[in-house]
Amino acid sequence: MTDEPLFTTMDQAIETLDRFYAHCMETFHRKNRGYANTEVSRDVLENFRSEAADHAVSMLKYARILRGKHEKSWKTFVNHGHAPDKPWRILKDRVNYALLEYLIALDNNLIEEADVLADVGEDN
Repeated sequence: MTDEPLFTTMDQAIETLDRFYAHCMETFHRKNRGYANTEVSRDVLENFRSEAADHAVSMLKYARILRGKHEKSWKTFVNHGHAPDKPWRILKDRVNYALLEYLIALDNNLIEEADVLADVGEDN
């Protein structure tokens, strides 16, 4: 093991993040086809909408519950160095659930995309 940093420029870090994000998106596309039943419905959030209704909770709460499994797995990895799944799969699922929560928040008019995209993080 070396003390040399893996990323010595921000460009290197961003390129790595871009590759990981592209992999997350590939997984998102592949899994959503199976979950959303898009052959029957044009609603890509159909699975969250129907399951949330079945459990009498909001779509956002339902997504948070599902995301909790991945958060717990990541906590196990951080605390013990191992987890029920490969750590990169856990990270990928955490990213994808955050993106699903973003879509659900937009779908439920809880946030506005224009506000999100206009935010440059300068305010508190």
